[in-house]
Amino acid sequence: MTCTMQQCYLALDADEEPAVDVVQKLGADYFVVSTDYPHPDRAFPDAMKEFLTLPLDDAARRKILWDNCARLYDIPKLAAPLTRAAPSAAAAQ
Repeated sequence: MTCTMQQCYLALDADEEPAVDVVQKLGADYFVVSTDYPHPDRAFPDAMKEFLTLPLDDAARRKILWDNCARLYDIPKLAAPLTRAAPSAAAAQ
């Protein structure tokens, strides 16, 4: 049995050396981030810090951290942006 990239997702361990090379060669469309929780012999609890230091562009990071997971688990697109607007001066009074 063979698996194409459109049929499966790959967990990306941030502390694995070839991670960036593999994402650059295959594209970021079918990778999801893995913290390997709760195994203490891995990057946990610093896996996310390590992931954010990888030399990936913002588009690849967003795919790996959110877009691919949302597609995998059939999570609908957000209706609002992920960031909140700063409170207005009128609301503070």
